[in-house]
Amino acid sequence: MKKRHIYIRLLLISITLILFLQIPYFDCSLLRSSSTETIAFKTLQFEIVGHLHMPGGPEPHPAIIIVHGDGRGTRGYYRAMREKFNTAGYATFIWDKPGFGESKGPFSDDSTLTERAAILLHAIRTLKTHPRLNPDRIGVWGVSQAGYVIPLALQQGADIAFMILVGAPGEDGVQQTAYFVSRQILCEGASEIQAMEADSLAAGVLRAQTYEEYVAYGRTLLDRYPLVKVIDFMAGILPRERWSPRKRDGESFFNPMPIIARTPIPALVFYGELDKNVDPIQGAAAYRTALAKAGNEHSQVVLLPEVDHDMVPCKTGCMRERNNRSSWRVHPEYLDGMIKWLKNTEKGTMKTPIVDRLENWQKYAHLHPAFSRAFAFLNDSHLAELALTKHDIEVDQLYCTMAKRPGRTRAESPLEAHQKYIDIQYVISGEDEMGWKPQADCQKVKRAYDAERDIIFYSDEPEQWIKVPAGSFIIFFPQDAHAPLVSDGEIHKAVIKVAVE
Repeated sequence: MKKRHIYIRLLLISITLILFLQIPYFDCSLLRSSSTETIAFKTLQFEIVGHLHMPGGPEPHPAIIIVHGDGRGTRGYYRAMREKFNTAGYATFIWDKPGFGESKGPFSDDSTLTERAAILLHAIRTLKTHPRLNPDRIGVWGVSQAGYVIPLALQQGADIAFMILVGAPGEDGVQQTAYFVSRQILCEGASEIQAMEADSLAAGVLRAQTYEEYVAYGRTLLDRYPLVKVIDFMAGILPRERWSPRKRDGESFFNPMPIIARTPIPALVFYGELDKNVDPIQGAAAYRTALAKAGNEHSQVVLLPEVDHDMVPCKTGCMRERNNRSSWRVHPEYLDGMIKWLKNTEKGTMKTPIVDRLENWQKYAHLHPAFSRAFAFLNDSHLAELALTKHDIEVDQLYCTMAKRPGRTRAESPLEAHQKYIDIQYVISGEDEMGWKPQADCQKVKRAYDAERDIIFYSDEPEQWIKVPAGSFIIFFPQDAHAPLVSDGEIHKAVIKVAVE
């Protein structure tokens, strides 16, 4: 039996999703259609071939790099999930793992995870130079063994904006593999006490530093739980000349949690409560602790009930059930939860409002499905000629109010905020200096919330004053209290109201 058969085995079944979604409406006269681009690169001993799937819509796009788990993996995997990301405005990049599809090159037995991290680092660098992608909004999605690969890439300086992990181990490879062995024993009818004994014996085999230790643990495990042969953990006792202990500083003993604890980027981590490959209870607890230390308020750990390692609803999560299932449809909270989190995270990581020139509007269109249509209205060559009144674009969902009036002083402009609508305020002529403060920090209500007008006023002092010159726009989300119309002269502006939902 090859040494790698005893080496860390995650033995994961790839997630095959069958959910198909339609692309939401966009103004096609302004947007580029979706497309697929083949990207190939060389790193270390590997030749990598993958597909970059571009969404329709304005560019540059944010992007998500897909990182496979253990076992085979090709660029055809996770199709429904990639379509979901594309529909939400995210490009996706996925490649054939070396040895599968068109990618080539052998992994080393003792450095597979490190080599996979090197491939990921090269992929990140490649996407950051792509002219159609936003280099500041490139993140990663990874399943199972990717929970080791991504932290190793972070340790080596991976520059990513966010990460989504699914069934990621929250402990080292020895402990994770021992858990896997114990759960398979349990699935075949053993008691919890027997499963825990198998866990201890399997860990002993993997941790053994002398041949005598290895033989003692191995023989007991094989005698009491011969199922370990079937699950490809251990076919028998290796002869002394073919056995060697695992290095304590090697990949088998790599624990990703210290790296996660000092990585401040937003992270979303999913576990299935009935996962029999990776310990979901230990993993969820470990990630919650590590992410709390990292200190990003947008990080989240989700433990889905009655769901297995593949995020598929199940009764047991055991191999027998997974191998015989008729449907691979994932839990709806998984796919929908990722998209909702991505959108909320993008908005939440904006510490101050977006201010930019109108010609750069494409950079922000992915933040809301209606932004493309809102900016199309602002780009109309006759905008400045419109009457100073309300103009419906989509009744109740999207409208514009045109205004022209003398500016006021800072003292005359109280902070206001909205719940139902996002503001895109575009200055046609003049200069509008606007106060801003996070609504969560506002303490002094000047006028209570008026639901009909969707407005509340505060008497707090703005935290910051932002000058918006002619030809520029500023975006205020519901979390942004703002004090507009401060100027020494006249201001001509268009305020687009975008319904949040």
